[in-house]
Amino acid sequence: MLWRLCASRQGYGLLLALLSISTLITMLYFSKQNLASVELGDYYHYRCEIETRIAPDLPRFRFLAVTSLYATTIAEFLCDSPIMAQFYSGVTISWKPRWLLSPNEVINENYDLIWSREKALSGLVPSFKQYYQLLMALDNYKVFWFSKGASPILNQSYFENKRVGILSDRLSQTHHLLPIISLKDANIQLNSKQLIIFDDARSLYRAFAKGEIDLITGGDWLRRQIDAPLTSLLISDQVNAASLYIRKQHPIESECALIQAMSLYKQTLTEAHIQANIKALCDVN
Repeated sequence: MLWRLCASRQGYGLLLALLSISTLITMLYFSKQNLASVELGDYYHYRCEIETRIAPDLPRFRFLAVTSLYATTIAEFLCDSPIMAQFYSGVTISWKPRWLLSPNEVINENYDLIWSREKALSGLVPSFKQYYQLLMALDNYKVFWFSKGASPILNQSYFENKRVGILSDRLSQTHHLLPIISLKDANIQLNSKQLIIFDDARSLYRAFAKGEIDLITGGDWLRRQIDAPLTSLLISDQVNAASLYIRKQHPIESECALIQAMSLYKQTLTEAHIQANIKALCDVN
């Protein structure tokens, strides 16, 4: 029967019509099914709820950090803070790559606190200080090549067959730009198997500690993060540090809780310079 239909133009046309009707019926059937939608979670954040908040409809406090290190500890500290409970229903800390931050997110004040370099923010929104003000400035710091083996040497021979870890964040001075510039300036070529890219600093440090990569870059804080003897080679001793910028429209009382929370980074951060008025308010050195 099918062969006879195909043997004539009329039969062939009829066959196509039947197939089209069958396809349409199938599409209509599935369009009526209640299929569960799949929601993709944000890999780059941690959130907690403030159980003791004074009102159910308070906004969340949103912090865009430069690293996932201590993110859980910082968030839980703020969620346990009686001060934060007066103004917020919960805390979300994000550490997505900084090049994903959009001008609209700055203008719309999507984050209550942003940890970033002034140059990066002004590059996105030249008038960003209309929306954010400085909370805490950090001193410049040193960045090194680190190895658990022989001391790093910037030549092709040393890097032969070495696995180098960097971050995917193209705006990370410490873990992306500086290592790439250092290798380029020394005319060192790495193949695709040698350059291993990570989404966050925690994964990068863990891989280095477990011996899955041979070399990474970092500040002096890395010596405290890795429980093993490290050798190093200085890349730069004057790297501009990111600072903390807070929304201008914020509860003044929350500043003290934020300063206390950031003190949890004190073994990681360089010297912090807190605004004089905040120092007086929060009685900190």
